[in-house]
Amino acid sequence: MALNLSKTLVVGDYKSFGDPLYEGMSSFIEGLVLGNHEVRRFDLLTRRIGPCDSCGACNTNEFPCSYLDDFNSLATPLLEADSLVLFAEGDFSKALENALAKFTAFATNAKKEPHLRKVFLIYLGTELGEKKNFSSWVIALLNIAPEETRAFRYDRIGESEKALLKEMGQKL
Repeated sequence: MALNLSKTLVVGDYKSFGDPLYEGMSSFIEGLVLGNHEVRRFDLLTRRIGPCDSCGACNTNEFPCSYLDDFNSLATPLLEADSLVLFAEGDFSKALENALAKFTAFATNAKKEPHLRKVFLIYLGTELGEKKNFSSWVIALLNIAPEETRAFRYDRIGESEKALLKEMGQKL
């Protein structure tokens, strides 16, 4: 009997917190796997994604974006995902902002509609405030209306937070 796995894309956007956020993300992914999710992980720390130039050339070549950067390895998993989980610290990096802007253009020109149902932001630090406008920001930028868009803030990620993140992953 084939498993019906939920497709989840986990994107890590971290710089200075490094290991604690990485460990929290790993715990969350462990929970996702236990909860029968097909997980794709994309760490922005090691990726280069340039800005969207609104050239309209999405999908006209063999790549999602005509500018050959790391967005092309993110585009298809993002389009196929049921859920998107962003792990971030402080302000979003330019790479994440660029990736989301490119995804908006790509999704408009894609052969199929994105079907994200859940979008989560799990972030460290206070620079983002309480992310009161996170839901409207995601809906406006990604042009989607997910069933559930939520933000979770952590001041630190220790053992108890990692256990909670693992549990959250199992319940997603």
